[in-house]
Amino acid sequence: MKKQQKTYILLIAVLFIWGAIGYQIYSRLNPPTPELNLTQVQSTFQKQKVVTQTHYEIKEEYRDPFLGKFPKKKKIIKRKKVNPKSKVIIPFPNVVYNGLVEGNKTKSYILTVNRKQEILKKGETHQGVKLISATKNEAVVQFQKQRKTIVKQ
Repeated sequence: MKKQQKTYILLIAVLFIWGAIGYQIYSRLNPPTPELNLTQVQSTFQKQKVVTQTHYEIKEEYRDPFLGKFPKKKKIIKRKKVNPKSKVIIPFPNVVYNGLVEGNKTKSYILTVNRKQEILKKGETHQGVKLISATKNEAVVQFQKQRKTIVKQ
């Protein structure tokens, strides 16, 4: 055999081997789809009614796994409803600030409550009117949780 004939035979053998390898790869990547025989099955399925379930309930008395204690029960505080008509509303008394009297280290203030003049210090009460604070020109008084600022006359 000549050299050229051997080359052609080897070329054909190489092409045949590479063709077989290519066919193996192609057949693995694209497998043939199997044919399925469809059989008809008669079902005896009956639809059941849907039953709604209640939500999960958590028990109130459980032991806390981290603290190892039972939780404290919440105290329910019932507040009394106050009828606004039942309260007797007393009007703010007539208060006049007359001025201040200074002593050695103390300051006293002159207030006229319902036409009765009285000398008061801060925090003192006269006829239900409490002197909260005062300056030369004005005084702050409180009567039944109501505060008023009174200017000197």
